[in-house]
Amino acid sequence: AAGIITPDGHLTGGLVFFGFTGQAVLLALAGHSSLTRSALAFTVDYVFGQLRCSRLEIRCRDKRVRRIVSKLGLRYEGTAKCAYGETRDGYIYSLTTPDLTAFVERWRLGGYFANGQRSEAA
Repeated sequence: AAGIITPDGHLTGGLVFFGFTGQAVLLALAGHSSLTRSALAFTVDYVFGQLRCSRLEIRCRDKRVRRIVSKLGLRYEGTAKCAYGETRDGYIYSLTTPDLTAFVERWRLGGYFANGQRSEAA
């Protein structure tokens, strides 16, 4: 888990990583600051660099989160029927190593490569 803290010390969001399989990890998001550029850079470094995963998966139900995750460029993979109760479906998005270079370039997270390694310049 990681907290998103403002410069004045307020907790504004959080990231919880779970379901680690050795090749993939699931991410749960909380709060309005969970998807800042610094949070994205941390996530890319942690998942693809430190854990050496080839896949990051986000499951969500909230329309706002779905819109943000989609705008970020994560791949929509499908609907998990009744994932959050009988009438609440979940939506699955992913970022995989083949998509990582374009993702890092798009969001200017420089210093990261598709294999999860930091460049010497970072």
